[in-house]
Amino acid sequence: MRRLAACVFALSLMLAALGSRPVTATPLTEEQQTAVARRVEIYLRYLFAWGPETGVKVTSMHESAIPGLYSAIVEVNQGERRGQEVVLVSADGRYLVRGDFHDTTEDPFAEVRQTVVLAGHPSKGPADAPVIIVEYGDFQCATCAELYPTMKKLLAERKDVRLVYKDLPLTRIHDWALAAAVAGQCAFRQSPDAFWRLHDFLFENQKQITKDNLDVRLDALAPLLELRLEEFRTCRTQEATRATVEESLREATELGLRNTPSLFINARPLAGAQSYDAILHLIEYELYLQKQGSAPR
Repeated sequence: MRRLAACVFALSLMLAALGSRPVTATPLTEEQQTAVARRVEIYLRYLFAWGPETGVKVTSMHESAIPGLYSAIVEVNQGERRGQEVVLVSADGRYLVRGDFHDTTEDPFAEVRQTVVLAGHPSKGPADAPVIIVEYGDFQCATCAELYPTMKKLLAERKDVRLVYKDLPLTRIHDWALAAAVAGQCAFRQSPDAFWRLHDFLFENQKQITKDNLDVRLDALAPLLELRLEEFRTCRTQEATRATVEESLREATELGLRNTPSLFINARPLAGAQSYDAILHLIEYELYLQKQGSAPR
């Protein structure tokens, strides 16, 4: 709802700067207005995971001060919370301007699906789960450690979710994050289960780990994880292992990620140590969407 207020303010300034005299060539017929309003509603519902419990109404469509675009008000009602957003839309309903430029004929999350590589990375949960959560994390990140119990609870309670973990060590501010990410890859190569046990150990003991004691602690942990110690040590020094982590880093950069944790829930972005309920809402929305047959187009 805060986004709605911010966009109203920003767009109001933009319209004021351009002047109030309408310059759009042809007014929309009532039938065209209804079709465009419906298209905008469907798209925004999908973009923000607004299910049937959220009221969305597109009203007051009229010529704007920007050539080729019409102004409309989007009214959103979520229980006691209400908000309005001024948007600009093209005459055919294809393009929507609300701070970002959207093509309503395209899936806003398609690029993420094309960019994120799932194969060959640690995952937990059913392989055929209808909801896939991709987490870009940093073992030294305190916010990631805050998210960790939430994700652990979620995976224990839900059998329709799979978590894929990808490395995003923030090396400019974390001095042992890269080494920990490499160690995680080495554990994963020997045993996927060992990776997750190491993953849990690093987050649960994050405050006691330093750059100076990381290797000692990893060596001591190896037998408990049923890892072959010498192989584990050698792997942690190999450039090929580091290259795997760096590939994940490049992917995160391509996605525009700058902070950890960063989640994608069926390609839908969600940043930070979100609450259980916030994550669950998007899971339930994705399941609801799948019951409808497909994402709107």
